[in-house]
Amino acid sequence: MARTKKTPATQTDGIAAFQAPFLAAPAGEHLALHFWQAQEGILKETEEFMTKWFKRRHNATRSALETCADAEAATSQNSASVAQAIATWQSHSMQRIAEDAQDCADMMSRCTALLLNNEAEAAGELMEDTVKSAGKAADAMPV
Repeated sequence: MARTKKTPATQTDGIAAFQAPFLAAPAGEHLALHFWQAQEGILKETEEFMTKWFKRRHNATRSALETCADAEAATSQNSASVAQAIATWQSHSMQRIAEDAQDCADMMSRCTALLLNNEAEAAGELMEDTVKSAGKAADAMPV
């Protein structure tokens, strides 16, 4: 039944619209399964990346607090000690940023591999199904 202007959209309409592209094509089930498997893997990779990132941010905050305390204590002695404390903190911060960049690049590589592998598996399954269907169709044709 077509929806009229007076009939509000329902959650069922949204689900049907979401399912339609997957169910319309013979490849739909393979594509859907592998798409969601890739999404699960990407979520896992992203969670691992973010966990490491937050740990580094916590370390950065603790390090900054220690640097502030060291700088305050050193202020009464000499400014060279303050400058050294700040330089040490900056050096560690640069190391954390480099780790962020490396971890991000690694995560992106793993996510890309997940997507490509899942696409290849879906294509392979589709090819197998197509070959089987073609074989059944050829067997069914009268000679």
